[in-house]
Amino acid sequence: RRGNTRRLRARPFECYSAATNDQLTYVKNETALPRCTTQSCPVHIPTSTNIRSELPTGNGADTAALVAALRNPALYPHPVQRVELVETHISWVLLTGDYAYKIKKPVNLGFLDFTTLDSRRHYCAEELRLNRRLAPALYLDVVPITGTPRSPAFAGSGPPIEYAVKMRQFAQSALLDSALARGDVGAEVIAQLARTIAEFHARLAPAAVDDGANTLALAPARDNFAQMLPLVYAPADIAALKTLREWMLREYETNTGRFRQRCADGYVRECHGDLHLGNIALIDGTATAKPNPTRAPNWPASRAP
Repeated sequence: RRGNTRRLRARPFECYSAATNDQLTYVKNETALPRCTTQSCPVHIPTSTNIRSELPTGNGADTAALVAALRNPALYPHPVQRVELVETHISWVLLTGDYAYKIKKPVNLGFLDFTTLDSRRHYCAEELRLNRRLAPALYLDVVPITGTPRSPAFAGSGPPIEYAVKMRQFAQSALLDSALARGDVGAEVIAQLARTIAEFHARLAPAAVDDGANTLALAPARDNFAQMLPLVYAPADIAALKTLREWMLREYETNTGRFRQRCADGYVRECHGDLHLGNIALIDGTATAKPNPTRAPNWPASRAP
């Protein structure tokens, strides 16, 4: 594809012929980054444009078939009228009305690796453990999916072929950013949320860290730039990223002593990590953190708790 470098860099999503091979194409260089997305290819599962991504271990057509089969309302162990699919770069979320089922994509993005069934089971369990600390009414269970990709079953006989995090579903109107825009967030809600978060932080045990923790904290920040720079081609964008990277490294060096002191003082803990208004919802009148996987823009407000 010589002479077509700029077009590939500007539009990095391309698809290898499904008639020839059901696997994704994979080219490790700066100018050609073939990937599939559900928008452009009905056969392959989507992967990140991150050049560090690895191929999924499973067949893309099988994974797509499983997700398509789970759109059937009759497969669920509770009444379902319709199933809506919401997709992120690492998950599929099946919205059934009362419950949402979140399935992790079999992708390796460098900072996470879901390419094996066992790893997806493990991280489903970790998601449940971590999020039930603040949202036990939302995060309910990890459920096995059995059968075959084209004929799956929840908690059926036979070995699991996939796992899903089962969550209570709610309407987007319950999210705190939407409620705030409507003027429905009063001082008492914020006071309750502040108390909840403060008490949550206070009861967490300090993380077991040593002097190497600073280096570990720097690695993801470095990775951000290593992953983004090959994906931009405009000189101004490249210059901006490099400037930001240099600023980040200077700030790290400036604050290294402060980071070490916070580790020594026990202020490094397994906290929330992504607490903003779009990740908090009013559930039964209480501001509850970490509900973002069940966002459902098209569901009616009557689905709200």
